Amino acid sequence: MNLPQNYLHIFPTICFLLQAFCLVCSSDVPLSLRGAAPRLLESYASARAQGSFTCFDGSNTVPFSYVNDDFCDCVDGSDEPGTSACPRGEFHCKNVGHEPKVLHSGFVNDGVCDCCDGSDEPKGVCSNECFASAKAEITELEGRIHQYHEGLQRRAIYIERATEVRKGWSDRLAVLATEVEEQRKVVEQLRAAKEAVEAEEERIREEKRLSEEAARADSGRDENATETGEEAEDAAAGIPDEGLEEGLEEGYYDGTHDDYFEEGYDWNDEAYEAEAAEAAADTDDPDEIGRRVAARWTSDPDATGAGDQDEGVDVDEGYDPDGYSEGEHDGAAGDDATTEEGNRIRTEFHDADSKLRSLEKEQSDLTSKLAGKYGDDGVWTSLRDQCFSAHVDKYVYEVCIFGEAKQKEGHSSVSLGRWNGELNGSELMYTEGQGCWQGPKRSLRVRLACGAAEELSSVEEPSRCEYSALLRTPAACSQQDMELSRAKLSELKAELNKLHDEL
Repeated sequence: MNLPQNYLHIFPTICFLLQAFCLVCSSDVPLSLRGAAPRLLESYASARAQGSFTCFDGSNTVPFSYVNDDFCDCVDGSDEPGTSACPRGEFHCKNVGHEPKVLHSGFVNDGVCDCCDGSDEPKGVCSNECFASAKAEITELEGRIHQYHEGLQRRAIYIERATEVRKGWSDRLAVLATEVEEQRKVVEQLRAAKEAVEAEEERIREEKRLSEEAARADSGRDENATETGEEAEDAAAGIPDEGLEEGLEEGYYDGTHDDYFEEGYDWNDEAYEAEAAEAAADTDDPDEIGRRVAARWTSDPDATGAGDQDEGVDVDEGYDPDGYSEGEHDGAAGDDATTEEGNRIRTEFHDADSKLRSLEKEQSDLTSKLAGKYGDDGVWTSLRDQCFSAHVDKYVYEVCIFGEAKQKEGHSSVSLGRWNGELNGSELMYTEGQGCWQGPKRSLRVRLACGAAEELSSVEEPSRCEYSALLRTPAACSQQDMELSRAKLSELKAELNKLHDEL
Protein backbone atom coordinates (compact mmCIF):
# COMPACT_ATOMS: atom_id res chain seq x y z
CA MET A 1 0.00 0.00 0.00
CA ASN A 2 1.46 3.40 -1.03
CA LEU A 3 0.65 6.10 1.53
CA PRO A 4 1.53 9.76 1.30
CA GLN A 5 4.77 10.64 3.03
CA ASN A 6 3.02 12.75 5.64
CA TYR A 7 0.86 9.74 6.85
CA LEU A 8 3.80 7.43 7.43
CA HIS A 9 4.77 8.95 10.76
CA ILE A 10 1.23 8.49 12.26
CA PHE A 11 0.65 4.94 10.98
CA PRO A 12 2.00 3.22 14.12
CA THR A 13 -0.34 5.33 16.23
CA ILE A 14 -3.36 4.31 14.18
CA CYS A 15 -2.50 0.61 14.51
CA PHE A 16 -2.14 0.91 18.28
CA LEU A 17 -5.53 2.59 18.58
CA LEU A 18 -7.21 -0.06 16.45
CA GLN A 19 -5.71 -2.83 18.58
CA ALA A 20 -6.87 -1.16 21.76
CA PHE A 21 -10.33 -0.70 20.31
CA CYS A 22 -10.55 -4.38 19.46
CA LEU A 23 -9.51 -5.34 22.97
CA VAL A 24 -12.14 -3.07 24.49
CA CYS A 25 -14.82 -4.44 22.18
CA SER A 26 -13.87 -8.03 22.94
CA SER A 27 -14.17 -7.43 26.67
CA ASP A 28 -17.59 -5.82 26.29
CA VAL A 29 -19.11 -8.48 24.04
CA PRO A 30 -20.19 -11.59 26.03
CA LEU A 31 -18.23 -14.71 25.21
CA SER A 32 -19.97 -17.79 23.85
CA LEU A 33 -18.19 -20.63 25.61
CA ARG A 34 -19.39 -24.22 25.51
CA GLY A 35 -20.74 -25.44 28.82
CA ALA A 36 -20.31 -22.11 30.63
CA ALA A 37 -23.20 -20.83 32.75
CA PRO A 38 -24.62 -17.48 31.54
CA ARG A 39 -23.78 -15.79 34.84
CA LEU A 40 -20.06 -16.69 34.36
CA LEU A 41 -19.69 -15.59 30.72
CA GLU A 42 -18.55 -12.10 31.68
CA SER A 43 -15.70 -13.51 33.79
CA TYR A 44 -14.53 -15.69 30.93
CA ALA A 45 -14.71 -12.73 28.51
CA SER A 46 -12.57 -10.62 30.82
CA ALA A 47 -10.00 -13.42 31.11
CA ARG A 48 -9.83 -13.75 27.34
CA ALA A 49 -9.15 -10.05 27.01
CA GLN A 50 -6.31 -10.35 29.49
CA GLY A 51 -4.98 -13.45 27.78
CA SER A 52 -4.89 -15.50 30.97
CA PHE A 53 -7.41 -17.33 33.13
CA THR A 54 -7.33 -17.55 36.90
CA CYS A 55 -9.26 -20.44 38.38
CA PHE A 56 -12.38 -19.29 40.24
CA ASP A 57 -11.04 -20.90 43.43
CA GLY A 58 -7.67 -19.14 42.93
CA SER A 59 -5.79 -22.43 42.76
CA ASN A 60 -4.00 -21.68 39.45
CA THR A 61 -3.52 -19.19 36.60
CA VAL A 62 -3.08 -20.45 33.04
CA PRO A 63 -3.11 -18.96 29.53
CA PHE A 64 -6.68 -18.49 28.30
CA SER A 65 -5.93 -20.94 25.52
CA TYR A 66 -5.93 -23.67 28.20
CA VAL A 67 -9.68 -23.17 28.76
CA ASN A 68 -11.71 -26.10 27.38
CA ASP A 69 -8.56 -27.86 26.12
CA ASP A 70 -9.76 -31.17 27.66
CA PHE A 71 -7.05 -31.02 30.35
CA CYS A 72 -7.89 -30.10 33.93
CA ASP A 73 -5.76 -27.25 35.31
CA CYS A 74 -8.09 -26.01 38.09
CA VAL A 75 -9.11 -27.93 41.20
CA ASP A 76 -12.66 -26.57 40.92
CA GLY A 77 -12.84 -27.50 37.22
CA SER A 78 -13.59 -23.93 36.17
CA ASP A 79 -11.11 -24.07 33.26
CA GLU A 80 -13.07 -26.96 31.64
CA PRO A 81 -16.79 -26.02 31.61
CA GLY A 82 -17.36 -27.75 28.28
CA THR A 83 -15.42 -31.01 28.69
CA SER A 84 -15.31 -34.00 31.02
CA ALA A 85 -11.66 -33.46 32.01
CA CYS A 86 -12.29 -32.20 35.58
CA PRO A 87 -14.03 -34.43 38.16
CA ARG A 88 -15.57 -31.37 39.85
CA GLY A 89 -16.63 -29.65 36.66
CA GLU A 90 -20.19 -28.64 35.68
CA PHE A 91 -21.76 -28.38 32.23
CA HIS A 92 -24.54 -25.90 31.59
CA CYS A 93 -27.18 -26.84 28.99
CA LYS A 94 -28.68 -23.71 27.42
CA ASN A 95 -31.71 -25.62 26.13
CA VAL A 96 -33.08 -22.62 24.29
CA GLY A 97 -36.86 -22.93 24.17
CA HIS A 98 -36.89 -25.15 27.23
CA GLU A 99 -35.52 -25.15 30.76
CA PRO A 100 -31.74 -24.77 31.24
CA LYS A 101 -30.04 -27.71 32.91
CA VAL A 102 -26.77 -28.32 34.79
CA LEU A 103 -24.91 -31.61 34.36
CA HIS A 104 -21.97 -33.15 36.15
CA SER A 105 -18.95 -33.14 33.88
CA GLY A 106 -18.99 -36.92 33.78
CA PHE A 107 -22.08 -36.82 31.56
CA VAL A 108 -20.33 -34.71 28.90
CA ASN A 109 -19.20 -36.44 25.71
CA ASP A 110 -20.38 -39.84 26.97
CA GLY A 111 -22.52 -40.60 23.93
CA VAL A 112 -25.80 -40.04 25.78
CA CYS A 113 -27.91 -36.97 25.02
CA ASP A 114 -28.66 -35.34 28.38
CA CYS A 115 -29.38 -31.80 27.14
CA CYS A 116 -32.46 -31.40 24.98
CA ASP A 117 -30.39 -29.16 22.66
CA GLY A 118 -27.71 -31.87 22.39
CA SER A 119 -24.93 -29.49 23.43
CA ASP A 120 -23.41 -31.98 25.89
CA GLU A 121 -22.29 -34.18 22.99
CA PRO A 122 -20.26 -33.42 19.84
CA LYS A 123 -22.15 -31.91 16.92
CA GLY A 124 -24.18 -34.39 14.94
CA VAL A 125 -24.61 -36.87 17.79
CA CYS A 126 -27.84 -35.44 19.25
CA SER A 127 -30.76 -33.66 17.64
CA ASN A 128 -32.37 -30.63 19.22
CA GLU A 129 -35.42 -31.88 21.11
CA CYS A 130 -36.04 -28.68 23.04
CA PHE A 131 -38.89 -27.64 20.77
CA ALA A 132 -40.82 -30.86 21.40
CA SER A 133 -39.94 -30.83 25.11
CA ALA A 134 -41.06 -27.22 25.41
CA LYS A 135 -44.39 -28.00 23.76
CA ALA A 136 -44.93 -30.95 26.11
CA GLU A 137 -44.12 -28.84 29.16
CA ILE A 138 -46.37 -26.06 27.95
CA THR A 139 -49.22 -28.55 27.67
CA GLU A 140 -48.47 -29.82 31.19
CA LEU A 141 -48.31 -26.29 32.58
CA GLU A 142 -51.60 -25.34 30.97
CA GLY A 143 -53.22 -28.39 32.57
CA ARG A 144 -51.69 -27.52 35.93
CA ILE A 145 -52.93 -23.95 35.71
CA HIS A 146 -56.41 -25.27 34.90
CA GLN A 147 -56.24 -27.43 38.02
CA TYR A 148 -55.12 -24.43 40.04
CA HIS A 149 -58.06 -22.44 38.73
CA GLU A 150 -60.62 -25.11 39.62
CA GLY A 151 -58.89 -25.92 42.89
CA LEU A 152 -58.84 -22.29 43.99
CA GLN A 153 -62.56 -21.97 43.26
CA ARG A 154 -63.29 -25.03 45.39
CA ARG A 155 -60.85 -23.83 48.03
CA ALA A 156 -62.94 -20.67 48.40
CA ILE A 157 -65.96 -22.90 49.05
CA TYR A 158 -63.98 -24.77 51.72
CA ILE A 159 -63.18 -21.48 53.44
CA GLU A 160 -66.84 -20.41 53.42
CA ARG A 161 -67.89 -23.82 54.65
CA ALA A 162 -65.34 -23.64 57.48
CA THR A 163 -67.31 -20.83 59.10
CA GLU A 164 -70.50 -22.87 58.91
CA VAL A 165 -68.81 -25.98 60.25
CA ARG A 166 -67.31 -24.15 63.22
CA LYS A 167 -70.67 -22.52 63.95
CA GLY A 168 -72.31 -25.94 63.88
CA TRP A 169 -69.71 -27.25 66.33
CA SER A 170 -70.20 -24.27 68.64
CA ASP A 171 -74.00 -24.49 68.54
CA ARG A 172 -73.96 -28.20 69.25
CA LEU A 173 -71.48 -27.68 72.10
CA ALA A 174 -73.81 -25.14 73.68
CA VAL A 175 -76.72 -27.59 73.49
CA LEU A 176 -74.54 -30.37 74.85
CA ALA A 177 -73.66 -28.32 77.92
CA THR A 178 -77.34 -28.34 78.90
CA GLU A 179 -77.94 -31.95 77.87
CA VAL A 180 -74.93 -33.19 79.83
CA GLU A 181 -75.97 -31.29 82.95
CA GLU A 182 -79.54 -32.62 82.77
CA GLN A 183 -78.35 -36.15 82.08
CA ARG A 184 -76.02 -36.02 85.07
CA LYS A 185 -79.00 -35.17 87.28
CA VAL A 186 -80.95 -38.10 85.85
CA VAL A 187 -78.00 -40.42 86.46
CA GLU A 188 -77.57 -39.23 90.05
CA GLN A 189 -81.28 -39.69 90.77
CA LEU A 190 -81.23 -43.19 89.34
CA ARG A 191 -77.98 -43.93 91.19
CA ALA A 192 -79.63 -42.96 94.48
CA ALA A 193 -82.70 -45.07 93.67
CA LYS A 194 -80.48 -48.00 92.68
CA GLU A 195 -78.44 -47.76 95.87
CA ALA A 196 -81.63 -47.58 97.96
CA VAL A 197 -83.26 -50.61 96.35
CA GLU A 198 -80.00 -52.57 96.51
CA ALA A 199 -79.64 -51.69 100.19
CA GLU A 200 -83.15 -53.02 100.82
CA GLU A 201 -82.37 -56.17 98.82
CA GLU A 202 -79.20 -56.66 100.83
CA ARG A 203 -81.13 -56.21 104.09
CA ILE A 204 -83.58 -58.91 103.00
CA ARG A 205 -80.71 -61.22 102.07
CA GLU A 206 -79.03 -60.66 105.43
CA GLU A 207 -82.27 -61.33 107.33
CA LYS A 208 -82.80 -64.51 105.35
CA ARG A 209 -79.22 -65.60 105.93
CA LEU A 210 -79.50 -65.08 109.69
CA SER A 211 -82.85 -66.86 109.75
CA GLU A 212 -81.45 -69.84 107.86
CA GLU A 213 -78.44 -70.02 110.17
CA ALA A 214 -80.71 -70.03 113.21
CA ALA A 215 -82.91 -72.72 111.65
CA ARG A 216 -79.90 -74.89 110.89
CA ALA A 217 -78.65 -74.49 114.45
CA ASP A 218 -82.05 -75.54 115.90
CA SER A 219 -82.27 -78.42 113.44
CA GLY A 220 -78.85 -79.67 114.50
CA ARG A 221 -79.80 -79.73 118.16
CA ASP A 222 -83.07 -81.56 117.43
CA GLU A 223 -81.31 -84.08 115.22
CA ASN A 224 -78.78 -84.89 117.93
CA ALA A 225 -81.53 -85.40 120.47
CA THR A 226 -83.60 -87.50 118.08
CA GLU A 227 -80.70 -89.67 117.05
CA THR A 228 -79.73 -90.34 120.69
CA GLY A 229 -83.27 -91.44 121.54
CA GLU A 230 -83.58 -93.55 118.45
CA GLU A 231 -80.31 -95.32 119.07
CA ALA A 232 -81.54 -96.33 122.50
CA GLU A 233 -84.85 -97.55 121.11
CA ASP A 234 -83.11 -99.46 118.33
CA ALA A 235 -80.80 -101.11 120.79
CA ALA A 236 -83.74 -102.19 122.95
CA ALA A 237 -85.61 -103.45 119.90
CA GLY A 238 -82.59 -105.30 118.58
CA ILE A 239 -82.31 -103.32 115.33
CA PRO A 240 -78.68 -103.05 114.22
CA ASP A 241 -77.34 -99.73 112.81
CA GLU A 242 -74.51 -101.13 110.72
CA GLY A 243 -76.54 -102.23 107.69
CA LEU A 244 -78.36 -98.93 107.42
CA GLU A 245 -75.16 -96.91 107.78
CA GLU A 246 -73.50 -98.94 105.05
CA GLY A 247 -76.43 -98.17 102.75
CA LEU A 248 -75.99 -94.46 103.42
CA GLU A 249 -72.19 -94.42 103.29
CA GLU A 250 -71.81 -93.47 99.64
CA GLY A 251 -74.66 -90.97 99.21
CA TYR A 252 -75.28 -89.33 102.53
CA TYR A 253 -73.88 -85.80 102.73
CA ASP A 254 -73.85 -83.02 105.34
CA GLY A 255 -76.88 -84.28 107.26
CA THR A 256 -79.38 -83.53 104.45
CA HIS A 257 -81.11 -85.63 101.83
CA ASP A 258 -80.57 -83.14 98.98
CA ASP A 259 -77.90 -85.18 97.25
CA TYR A 260 -80.11 -88.22 97.16
CA PHE A 261 -82.80 -86.28 95.38
CA GLU A 262 -80.31 -84.71 92.96
CA GLU A 263 -78.70 -88.00 92.05
CA GLY A 264 -82.05 -89.76 91.63
CA TYR A 265 -81.62 -92.10 94.61
CA ASP A 266 -83.49 -95.38 94.25
CA TRP A 267 -85.85 -95.74 97.19
CA ASN A 268 -86.29 -99.40 96.32
CA ASP A 269 -82.65 -100.34 96.87
CA GLU A 270 -81.64 -103.21 99.09
CA ALA A 271 -80.61 -101.09 102.10
CA TYR A 272 -84.03 -99.51 102.27
CA GLU A 273 -85.77 -102.88 102.00
CA ALA A 274 -83.48 -104.42 104.61
CA GLU A 275 -84.22 -101.64 107.06
CA ALA A 276 -87.94 -102.00 106.55
CA ALA A 277 -87.72 -105.75 106.96
CA GLU A 278 -85.78 -105.48 110.21
CA ALA A 279 -88.28 -102.98 111.60
CA ALA A 280 -91.19 -105.19 110.60
CA ALA A 281 -89.65 -108.22 112.24
CA ASP A 282 -89.36 -106.40 115.55
CA THR A 283 -92.85 -104.89 115.66
CA ASP A 284 -96.18 -105.29 114.00
CA ASP A 285 -97.10 -101.60 114.40
CA PRO A 286 -96.99 -99.95 110.90
CA ASP A 287 -96.80 -96.45 112.42
CA GLU A 288 -93.72 -97.41 114.38
CA ILE A 289 -92.10 -98.88 111.27
CA GLY A 290 -92.75 -95.68 109.30
CA ARG A 291 -91.43 -93.49 112.10
CA ARG A 292 -88.14 -95.34 112.39
CA VAL A 293 -87.45 -95.51 108.65
CA ALA A 294 -88.32 -91.85 108.06
CA ALA A 295 -86.12 -90.72 110.91
CA ARG A 296 -83.18 -92.67 109.53
CA TRP A 297 -83.49 -91.41 105.95
CA THR A 298 -84.46 -87.78 106.48
CA SER A 299 -82.69 -86.83 109.70
CA ASP A 300 -85.95 -84.95 110.33
CA PRO A 301 -86.63 -84.55 114.06
CA ASP A 302 -90.32 -84.15 113.32
CA ALA A 303 -90.33 -87.62 111.83
CA THR A 304 -90.16 -89.08 115.34
CA GLY A 305 -93.77 -88.11 115.69
CA ALA A 306 -94.76 -89.01 112.19
CA GLY A 307 -96.51 -92.14 113.35
CA ASP A 308 -98.85 -90.02 115.46
CA GLN A 309 -99.82 -87.62 112.65
CA ASP A 310 -102.88 -88.02 110.48
CA GLU A 311 -100.92 -87.12 107.32
CA GLY A 312 -98.58 -90.09 107.62
CA VAL A 313 -94.89 -90.08 106.73
CA ASP A 314 -93.85 -86.79 105.02
CA VAL A 315 -90.22 -87.11 103.94
CA ASP A 316 -89.94 -83.59 102.52
CA GLU A 317 -93.03 -81.49 102.51
CA GLY A 318 -91.89 -79.18 99.69
CA TYR A 319 -90.16 -81.77 97.53
CA ASP A 320 -90.82 -81.59 93.79
CA PRO A 321 -88.89 -84.21 91.75
CA ASP A 322 -89.14 -82.16 88.55
CA GLY A 323 -88.41 -78.71 89.94
CA TYR A 324 -86.26 -79.20 92.95
CA SER A 325 -83.27 -77.33 91.53
CA GLU A 326 -85.23 -74.10 91.84
CA GLY A 327 -84.58 -72.56 95.21
CA GLU A 328 -82.00 -73.45 97.75
CA HIS A 329 -80.33 -76.30 95.86
CA ASP A 330 -78.97 -74.07 93.05
CA GLY A 331 -77.35 -71.69 95.51
CA ALA A 332 -79.61 -68.86 94.42
CA ALA A 333 -81.28 -68.30 97.75
CA GLY A 334 -79.74 -64.83 97.88
CA ASP A 335 -81.33 -63.95 94.53
CA ASP A 336 -84.76 -64.32 96.05
CA ALA A 337 -84.23 -60.82 97.43
CA THR A 338 -83.82 -59.35 93.93
CA THR A 339 -87.01 -57.58 92.94
CA GLU A 340 -88.47 -56.62 89.59
CA GLU A 341 -88.40 -53.02 90.73
CA GLY A 342 -84.69 -53.33 91.50
CA ASN A 343 -83.96 -54.83 88.10
CA ARG A 344 -85.92 -52.08 86.38
CA ILE A 345 -84.05 -49.34 88.24
CA ARG A 346 -80.68 -50.96 87.50
CA THR A 347 -81.50 -51.15 83.80
CA GLU A 348 -82.60 -47.52 83.72
CA PHE A 349 -79.45 -46.46 85.56
CA HIS A 350 -77.09 -48.30 83.19
CA ASP A 351 -78.90 -46.90 80.13
CA ALA A 352 -78.78 -43.37 81.52
CA ASP A 353 -75.12 -43.67 82.50
CA SER A 354 -74.23 -44.97 79.02
CA LYS A 355 -76.03 -42.04 77.44
CA LEU A 356 -74.18 -39.61 79.72
CA ARG A 357 -70.79 -41.06 78.75
CA SER A 358 -71.73 -40.78 75.07
CA LEU A 359 -72.73 -37.13 75.49
CA GLU A 360 -69.53 -36.35 77.41
CA LYS A 361 -67.41 -37.96 74.67
CA GLU A 362 -69.17 -35.90 72.00
CA GLN A 363 -68.61 -32.81 74.13
CA SER A 364 -64.89 -33.59 74.46
CA ASP A 365 -64.53 -34.25 70.72
CA LEU A 366 -66.20 -30.97 69.77
CA THR A 367 -64.06 -29.04 72.23
CA SER A 368 -60.97 -30.59 70.65
CA LYS A 369 -62.20 -29.77 67.14
CA LEU A 370 -62.83 -26.13 67.99
CA ALA A 371 -59.33 -25.83 69.48
CA GLY A 372 -57.68 -27.36 66.39
CA LYS A 373 -55.55 -25.48 63.84
CA TYR A 374 -56.84 -25.64 60.28
CA GLY A 375 -54.59 -23.25 58.40
CA ASP A 376 -54.54 -19.46 58.38
CA ASP A 377 -57.92 -19.25 56.66
CA GLY A 378 -59.38 -22.44 58.18
CA VAL A 379 -59.48 -24.17 54.79
CA TRP A 380 -58.87 -27.61 56.34
CA THR A 381 -61.80 -27.33 58.77
CA SER A 382 -64.40 -28.96 56.53
CA LEU A 383 -62.00 -31.80 55.68
CA ARG A 384 -61.50 -32.91 59.27
CA ASP A 385 -62.28 -36.61 59.78
CA GLN A 386 -62.87 -37.14 56.05
CA CYS A 387 -61.11 -40.23 54.69
CA PHE A 388 -59.65 -40.92 51.24
CA SER A 389 -58.52 -44.24 49.79
CA ALA A 390 -56.18 -45.63 47.15
CA HIS A 391 -55.95 -49.21 45.83
CA VAL A 392 -52.41 -50.51 45.40
CA ASP A 393 -52.01 -54.18 44.49
CA LYS A 394 -53.97 -56.21 47.07
CA TYR A 395 -54.11 -53.41 49.64
CA VAL A 396 -56.39 -50.45 50.23
CA TYR A 397 -54.69 -47.47 51.84
CA GLU A 398 -56.93 -45.10 53.77
CA VAL A 399 -55.96 -41.67 55.08
CA CYS A 400 -58.30 -39.77 57.40
CA ILE A 401 -57.56 -36.05 57.68
CA PHE A 402 -56.32 -35.30 61.22
CA GLY A 403 -57.20 -38.88 62.15
CA GLU A 404 -55.64 -42.27 61.42
CA ALA A 405 -54.06 -43.89 58.37
CA LYS A 406 -54.55 -47.60 57.67
CA GLN A 407 -53.49 -50.35 55.32
CA LYS A 408 -56.41 -52.70 54.68
CA GLU A 409 -56.56 -56.19 53.24
CA GLY A 410 -59.93 -57.93 53.26
CA HIS A 411 -61.50 -57.54 56.69
CA SER A 412 -58.22 -56.87 58.49
CA SER A 413 -56.32 -53.60 58.78
CA VAL A 414 -52.95 -52.36 59.99
CA SER A 415 -52.48 -48.92 61.51
CA LEU A 416 -49.93 -46.75 59.72
CA GLY A 417 -50.15 -44.15 62.47
CA ARG A 418 -52.17 -41.20 63.70
CA TRP A 419 -51.76 -37.59 62.63
CA ASN A 420 -48.97 -35.98 64.66
CA GLY A 421 -50.79 -32.65 65.00
CA GLU A 422 -48.60 -30.60 62.65
CA LEU A 423 -49.96 -28.81 59.57
CA ASN A 424 -47.33 -26.97 57.51
CA GLY A 425 -49.21 -26.81 54.21
CA SER A 426 -46.91 -29.20 52.35
CA GLU A 427 -47.44 -32.53 54.12
CA LEU A 428 -49.33 -34.47 56.78
CA MET A 429 -47.35 -36.83 59.00
CA TYR A 430 -48.83 -39.95 60.61
CA THR A 431 -46.73 -41.64 63.30
CA GLU A 432 -46.83 -44.32 66.02
CA GLY A 433 -48.52 -46.94 63.86
CA GLN A 434 -48.52 -50.69 64.44
CA GLY A 435 -45.02 -52.01 64.96
CA CYS A 436 -43.31 -54.11 62.32
CA TRP A 437 -41.92 -57.51 63.22
CA GLN A 438 -38.54 -56.78 64.79
CA GLY A 439 -38.71 -53.31 63.29
CA PRO A 440 -39.92 -49.76 63.93
CA LYS A 441 -43.48 -48.59 64.27
CA ARG A 442 -45.15 -47.83 60.97
CA SER A 443 -45.47 -44.23 59.75
CA LEU A 444 -46.85 -42.42 56.71
CA ARG A 445 -45.77 -39.13 55.12
CA VAL A 446 -48.51 -37.61 52.94
CA ARG A 447 -47.29 -34.99 50.48
CA LEU A 448 -49.89 -32.36 49.60
CA ALA A 449 -50.44 -30.98 46.10
CA CYS A 450 -53.03 -28.77 44.46
CA GLY A 451 -55.92 -30.57 42.80
CA ALA A 452 -59.46 -29.85 41.69
CA ALA A 453 -60.68 -32.61 44.07
CA GLU A 454 -59.27 -34.95 46.71
CA GLU A 455 -57.27 -37.84 45.28
CA LEU A 456 -54.89 -40.16 47.12
CA SER A 457 -52.18 -41.73 44.95
CA SER A 458 -48.50 -42.72 44.65
CA VAL A 459 -48.52 -44.87 47.80
CA GLU A 460 -45.08 -46.40 48.30
CA GLU A 461 -42.85 -47.91 50.98
CA PRO A 462 -39.42 -46.35 50.27
CA SER A 463 -38.04 -47.67 53.56
CA ARG A 464 -39.15 -50.56 55.74
CA CYS A 465 -42.34 -49.61 57.58
CA GLU A 466 -42.05 -46.00 56.35
CA TYR A 467 -44.73 -45.20 53.81
CA SER A 468 -45.31 -42.19 51.56
CA ALA A 469 -48.29 -41.00 49.53
CA LEU A 470 -49.53 -38.03 47.53
CA LEU A 471 -52.82 -36.31 48.31
CA ARG A 472 -54.18 -33.81 45.81
CA THR A 473 -56.70 -31.44 47.31
CA PRO A 474 -58.06 -27.92 46.71
CA ALA A 475 -56.91 -27.11 50.24
CA ALA A 476 -53.29 -27.24 48.99
CA CYS A 477 -53.86 -24.76 46.13
CA SER A 478 -52.50 -21.21 46.38
CA GLN A 479 -52.85 -18.12 44.22
CA GLN A 480 -49.10 -17.55 44.41
CA ASP A 481 -48.32 -20.99 42.97
CA MET A 482 -50.75 -20.39 40.11
CA GLU A 483 -49.11 -17.04 39.29
CA LEU A 484 -45.67 -18.68 39.27
CA SER A 485 -46.96 -21.33 36.87
CA ARG A 486 -48.43 -18.66 34.63
CA ALA A 487 -45.12 -16.76 34.58
CA LYS A 488 -43.25 -19.93 33.71
CA LEU A 489 -45.73 -20.65 30.94
CA SER A 490 -45.21 -17.20 29.43
CA GLU A 491 -41.44 -17.64 29.60
CA LEU A 492 -41.59 -21.04 27.92
CA LYS A 493 -43.80 -19.74 25.16
CA ALA A 494 -41.38 -16.88 24.52
CA GLU A 495 -38.44 -19.30 24.40
CA LEU A 496 -40.39 -21.56 22.08
CA ASN A 497 -41.09 -18.70 19.70
CA LYS A 498 -37.43 -17.73 19.80
CA LEU A 499 -36.36 -21.28 19.02
CA HIS A 500 -38.91 -21.48 16.25
CA ASP A 501 -37.47 -18.35 14.68
CA GLU A 502 -33.93 -19.74 14.93
CA LEU A 503 -34.95 -22.99 13.31
